[in-house]
Amino acid sequence: MQRDQEELVLLLLRQGSTSDAVRLYQEETGACLDEASEAIEDLAGRFGVRRFAWPLIAIGLVLAALASGVAAAAVVGWRA
Repeated sequence: MQRDQEELVLLLLRQGSTSDAVRLYQEETGACLDEASEAIEDLAGRFGVRRFAWPLIAIGLVLAALASGVAAAAVVGWRA
């Protein structure tokens, strides 16, 4: 894989688009899904890129739920 394509794969990983990164790797190298997934995981590890953004998304959802719960409690006059 050429350096510019590797950079694009890393950009996709940083944006949380793991499936797009795997697909691009497959297109560029002809690798099967398992090989591409393993290569992407190795690439992410070498460059310290977190593969999945799910923990951050989960934290954001919890915070949003708490904020909306606080707002709802204020509207109905509920106090803890």
